[in-house]
Amino acid sequence: MSEEAEATEVGGEAGRGLDPAAMAIALGSASREEADAFLKDQRKLVQLQARELSHELGLRHWSLRVRHLSSLLKLALEVSVAILALALVCAAGVMVWNAAHSDGLVIESFSVPPDMAARGLSGQVIASQLLDRFSYLQAQSNDIRTQSSFANDWSDDLKVEIPETGVSLGEFNRYLRRWLGHETHISGEVVRLDGGTIEVTARVNAAAGKSFSGSEGDFHALLAKAAEAIYADTQPISYISVLQRQGRLREVETVARASIMTGPASERAWAYSSLSRVFLSRNQTTQSIRAGRAAVALNPGFAYGWYQLAFALRTGGFLQASLDAARKSLSLQPKASDLSPVAMLQGLAAGNGIVAEALGDFDQQIAQAVALYPMIDFSADPAA
Repeated sequence: MSEEAEATEVGGEAGRGLDPAAMAIALGSASREEADAFLKDQRKLVQLQARELSHELGLRHWSLRVRHLSSLLKLALEVSVAILALALVCAAGVMVWNAAHSDGLVIESFSVPPDMAARGLSGQVIASQLLDRFSYLQAQSNDIRTQSSFANDWSDDLKVEIPETGVSLGEFNRYLRRWLGHETHISGEVVRLDGGTIEVTARVNAAAGKSFSGSEGDFHALLAKAAEAIYADTQPISYISVLQRQGRLREVETVARASIMTGPASERAWAYSSLSRVFLSRNQTTQSIRAGRAAVALNPGFAYGWYQLAFALRTGGFLQASLDAARKSLSLQPKASDLSPVAMLQGLAAGNGIVAEALGDFDQQIAQAVALYPMIDFSADPAA
């Protein structure tokens, strides 16, 4: 409202209720003194009315400012609530996505006798020891294959789960992982049997447990056996690698045959190649070649399988077939995402060596052998 408009309004308010005709008659009949006193009273009345109107206008302006500020605060609150709701929705979405893509290993706290828990062997301690054993087995597997190529790979996500009481965000997240994810859960218990023996049982998800019994002094050995049994069931190809490194070829054959019967196609191809190596170590060349052919039949793009077949064919005297298989392996290795860098370099050297031998290029064969086994002096006279 402008100052002129305000003044007009004030003047209007101040003069409201006065009759001009009556005021003129009164002033005409009154004496000079009475007229001055009357005008003075009227001036005071107008001044009072002006002050009241000015105060009222001030209050009205203050009320408008307060109302405007209140609207701004309400808008800010609504925006804050909207941002908070969006953040909660995003957080829930991330939590659901992570739960749906969780595929690691979770070891739950074991059930143990009270006296063992009192001595420090609580369920959480046993779960941690089992985790240590799995980590050791992972470290013992060779570096031929990349961990991400395993059908059930939890090499980068091993953890012990500590139970919680009540409802919490952690408990809700655990429920989502169980519902939507693909985690491998290991649980178990330790019980006392008659005669002073104990039994250690470990199980994967809801499957039947693996039990091992013995004296309490053999507890750690029993736990190691349970860990190996679980590892053989969940990571058979990695376990085969551990067994090969330890020279336990009979167990390699057992685990490989079990994986061939129950594993996915990619794992069965690796199991057949492992079986081919076992047969070759026993000089069972025909069986080795047959297992090698089964591996590449399951997975024609299996670079390591073609190399293993080439090696078996060369041992069996099938040089042309060995040459073809080695060349096939060499052509596939640059695109082999399941081979580690070390294995790829070794495979290239071994494959080139087989090709050089088949072509009679013995200098090239020696060069490739030197690349494959740098610690051996191939120039030395074997008769010396």
